[in-house]
Amino acid sequence: MNPSGGATDPARTLKSDVVSELEAISRAAKWDWACATGRAVISLQHDGVVIVPLPRDHGNEEELRRDLQRVSSAGRWDTTNPWKSSPYGRGG
Repeated sequence: MNPSGGATDPARTLKSDVVSELEAISRAAKWDWACATGRAVISLQHDGVVIVPLPRDHGNEEELRRDLQRVSSAGRWDTTNPWKSSPYGRGG
């Protein structure tokens, strides 16, 4: 049952639960990578993190994006790592 009292499709619920778990695995892998490489995590996203880039990251955004993609793929969760800029950090 959904909150409004209607029936919920079990297949959709299962898919949602599986996708949520995969997103959590991806997010945790990116968190671990960021911490291991000295980057601060300032926000969590659905399947990613927003990090504070290191000075060496400036001008090397493609390399940073590839690193995040590699970390994500190692967790068997293939994402495109959309690149989001903010005044506070970079996310993938």
